[in-house]
Parts: sequence; structure tokens; C-alpha cells
Amino acid sequence: TYNSLVTAYSKDGNHSGAEDVLRRMHADPHVEPTTTTYNLLINSYAQKGAWRGAEEVLQRMLSATTTGGGSVIAPTIMTYNSLINAHAKDGNYNGALSVLARLLERGVEPTVTTFNSIIKAFSKEGHAEGAENVLARMMHEFGLTANVTTWSSVVNAYATRGDFTGAEDVLLRMQEHGVEPNVTTLSSVINAYANKGSWMGAESVLRRLEAKGLECDVITINSMLKVYANARDVDGCGRGLDLVRRLLESRRHKPTHVTFKTLFTLLLKHPDAAKLQAALVLLNEHLPVRSRTSPIYAPLIELCGATGHVDLAMRYLEEARRGGHIDKFVLRAARAAGLSTAGGGAGNGG
Repeated sequence: TYNSLVTAYSKDGNHSGAEDVLRRMHADPHVEPTTTTYNLLINSYAQKGAWRGAEEVLQRMLSATTTGGGSVIAPTIMTYNSLINAHAKDGNYNGALSVLARLLERGVEPTVTTFNSIIKAFSKEGHAEGAENVLARMMHEFGLTANVTTWSSVVNAYATRGDFTGAEDVLLRMQEHGVEPNVTTLSSVINAYANKGSWMGAESVLRRLEAKGLECDVITINSMLKVYANARDVDGCGRGLDLVRRLLESRRHKPTHVTFKTLFTLLLKHPDAAKLQAALVLLNEHLPVRSRTSPIYAPLIELCGATGHVDLAMRYLEEARRGGHIDKFVLRAARAAGLSTAGGGAGNGG
């Protein structure tokens, strides 16, 4: 069916494909778009944070009528939640609040999901006060119960700006409300410490996470790598390598390009040939060349040069060039490694 096609495009965030299906529906005299069709189309824009496109679809939806000129296709809470999510993905909290005001004007009851998405918009921008205001409004004005997603988003608002005191306070409050933190919550608290390079606080949260019987995921490990990379008072290179090995041993989670980018950035603080070789083994075994990006190549090439492995620096510069991953950061790293970057390509250092 047409809606099945729109669903498939919606999940991929392919709003062009979803729009094409809608045009075909309008051209078919035997089919009419429904509220579900428009909801899915809005969601296709929301997946990419394309809130302007999502808003335009809502306007078309509000002006649409059935073939007989009957009732308007009415938006539902799912419509508005998808629209708020579009704003949230772009960090547009004013837009998210505007959608809330409009749905209330139409007599639509907001849900926990509605407020979670609005809080996410504030969280993305590190606007903790705004996130707290929405949380208070949700609980006291609308009588809704915050869930672990709600609280985790508020924690993340503090984490984004490196306010680990605020993040810890939210963690305490959620437990006082009978909501237990999950890996996402505690990883966000770790990230708050990471943004300030406060490694002892981050390690304390990691111990609490493990004491609860929770398993680190790739986001947890990436945040721990970041805290060691940002810390000024500890050599966390050995710790970082051990964390990546633990992630791989679990076999439940795979490292991402962020994992290796942060690991190489960390190792660059205290260049060591043996640790470079250990990290390269992990890279070559667990992240194929097609998944590597310029943010990985930049610290890797510079690290190779810093440990005296100019040949490896050259090899990875060539690899980056073949993959189309040469940017100003890769070129800067290549020069720091002693390589010639004339013409934007790889060459032997003079």
C-alpha cells in the first residue's frame, strides 16, 4: 500500500521519497491520503531535523479535505509529537514550544513523549534552565509522570555544558521520584564530567554504573575516552585502551568512528609507539576502511608522526586521500607529522 511505502521512507528520513508517494496518491483517483499518511510524512522530515519541511506538511494537512469536500484531515498528538521532534533534533526549542502552544489551542492533550521531545530540544543546546522549566510544567501543570527518558534528557542538558554538579543533582532527584537511572542516564553524567576533563568524577559514575549491574555501551566508553582526553592531571592512555578492549570483549557493542577518533586524540597527548601499535590492531580489526572518516585520520596521522612512524603517517594519509577524506584538519596533521601536502595530496616530507 501507499502508506507502507511512506512508512519505509519515513524510517530512513527520506522525505523526498515520501513526498513522491504522496504525489502519486493525489494522482490516484481511488486513493486518498489519511492522517496517518501526513503523520508519516512529517516524521520523515523529523528524522533529519528538517522542521521547516515538517511545518509545511502540517499546513498542507490542515488545508486538506476529502474528495467530497468533507472534513479536514485533523492532526493528532502523533502529528504534533513528530513535529516537535523535528524541532528538537535541530535544537530549536522555541519552535518546539510553539508547537506545544498550537496543539493546546486545538484541544489536543500532550503526552510524556511530547514533553520529552521539548526537553530534548533544550538539552541539545545545553539550556538546562529551559529543560527544568519544561519538566516542572509537565509534572505540576499537566500532572504527568516523568520517566527515565525525561530525566535523562534533563541530565543531558547539564552535561552538554559540562555542569556535572547539576547533572548529579538531577540524578539524585530522579531516584527520589522512584525512577532508576539506566546506562543512557549515567553515560550522560559521565559526559558532564568529560566536558570538563574531571576524570575522578567520571570514574566514580562508572563504578556506580557497574555496581548497578549495568553494562557499558559504546556511548559510555566514548565519554570515558573523552574525559581522559580532556583531563590535564592524568595519563589516561592505558585506561583508554583498556576500555576499548572491554567494549570489544563484550561483543554486544561495536566501536564507532567516534571511539577511534577520541582514542587517537587521547594517545596523542602522551605519544607512545607501543600504545599506537595496540590501537592500530584494534582499528584494523574492528573498523573497516570504508567506515573511517577525516576526524579519525587527523589525530591518527599526527600520532604516527609523533611516535616516529612517518611511514605509517604516509600510509594513512594516502588511505584518507583515496577515500576522499582530505580536509584542513588532515592536512594540518600531515604537516605536523612531517609530510608534504602540496596540492592537497600525499607526498614525501622534505
